[in-house]
Amino acid sequence: MSINFWRGANHLSLITYHSYKNKPMEKEKHTFTEKDGFNIIFEMINIARGNAADSSFYFLLWGWIVVLCTLSELLLKEFTAFSYPHSVWLAVIPGVIISAVHGYKSSEKKGVKTHIDKITMFIWIAFLANYLILIVYMTKLNYQIVPLILMLSASATFLSGITIKEKSLIYGGLLIWISVFFAFHVSPNIQNLISIFAISCGYLLPGYISRNKYKKATTNKKDE
Repeated sequence: MSINFWRGANHLSLITYHSYKNKPMEKEKHTFTEKDGFNIIFEMINIARGNAADSSFYFLLWGWIVVLCTLSELLLKEFTAFSYPHSVWLAVIPGVIISAVHGYKSSEKKGVKTHIDKITMFIWIAFLANYLILIVYMTKLNYQIVPLILMLSASATFLSGITIKEKSLIYGGLLIWISVFFAFHVSPNIQNLISIFAISCGYLLPGYISRNKYKKATTNKKDE
């Protein structure tokens, strides 16, 4: 059985329990029909699609933040006399706030936090912890942390794709991993260009693919 099946079964069992708890006792027993079986299957599929669509928000948000900040930093260093090109990364702060607000609203809307949600959350908490360690000790690494950050991003993206059964994220994680091999052998400026390419293919492209899949599935369901 896939992990999405158990996730869906868990979600449905909670819904069934609360519905039964608040419903008066009836003498007649409900007979489980073929239609009920199809409804359960469709509900589990929608849960899995919802997970992918919810994850796409974060990949698109952080994909654009990373791409735009990396490009801005590179342009400031090469074509201006600005003394603090790294300051563009302050854009991460509103990104964190937006992510937190979206995560809270998403949790409130779902009502039930599944194992899939928890696993995905801890994957990115681990990424953030490792990222912060690199930032704190980047002077000891002579500021050459781009390949290491890409390596962490590849791991988190790949594992997220495995968890929510989204192939575009799995391939995106693999592509970021491949880019790490090149990043270790080039100058910092070229590393930034590789980072832009890797994040565009590993975050943005899977994000748009996941979102479009969900929109298409939702539209087809309404038309039925």
